[in-house]
Amino acid sequence: MKYKLIMSDFDGTLCKTDKTVSDRTVNAINKHVANGGLFVICTGRMTPSAVLQAKKMKIKGLVSGYNGGVIADIESGKIVRDERIKRETALSVVKFLQERNEHIHVYIGDDFFVNKRDKYLEMYEWITEIKATVIENNFYEYIADKNEDIQKVLCIVDYRYQEKLMDELREKFADKLIITTSAKGLIEIIDKNITKGSALLFLADYYKIPVEETIGLGDSDNDIDLLREAGLAVAVANGSETIKKYANEITDSNDDDGVAKIIEKYGY
Repeated sequence: MKYKLIMSDFDGTLCKTDKTVSDRTVNAINKHVANGGLFVICTGRMTPSAVLQAKKMKIKGLVSGYNGGVIADIESGKIVRDERIKRETALSVVKFLQERNEHIHVYIGDDFFVNKRDKYLEMYEWITEIKATVIENNFYEYIADKNEDIQKVLCIVDYRYQEKLMDELREKFADKLIITTSAKGLIEIIDKNITKGSALLFLADYYKIPVEETIGLGDSDNDIDLLREAGLAVAVANGSETIKKYANEITDSNDDDGVAKIIEKYGY
């Protein structure tokens, strides 16, 4: 086996457009693991949603949520890594967004809190299969009273306004935070030290696997660091033109078993 550790994004990469994962992909993952490999889903989703999807697929091992901030065992729930945004920094972001009346998600542990129930939240809950706690009044104060560091802040906006808001956030917070995206309308805000690439390096060190023996697969901007760090960087055909610039190889799309084909080629 040339590549022992395979880390893949979920939405748009492993998961098909219809939100399913093919039997071919599941079988390829399980064969890789049975042969002694390590396969890790790494997603911007909160960890409980990532674990739920992994259990649906009936795969074992680890998942990484919050763009690499948390790594957990699928079966036991044991947390292997838990990195967060410092409380004061996260609260500054929440205040900035609240003053602009944006749609805000704040993630703390296994819970997420939202400042308004609207069409954006309904779609997000449908996709992730996790229900939010909605705090429509005094959202900033509610989050501040939690007195905890925060995994991630998410903002959902009209995609036509997305780049402008991302630029404003970067101008204000780029020294401490990463402002990235995984889909149209989604702005993901995480700590400067939390990336999918850092999660890959953490696990390579944890399991004593040379980085040269790792594969990273993705489709969006929040996968760039994963591809930068991986021994073999792979983008799916449906991925953005930006992510493809970082790829050593382009596999077929998420709807055409692109991940399965890479595992079958390199993971046995």
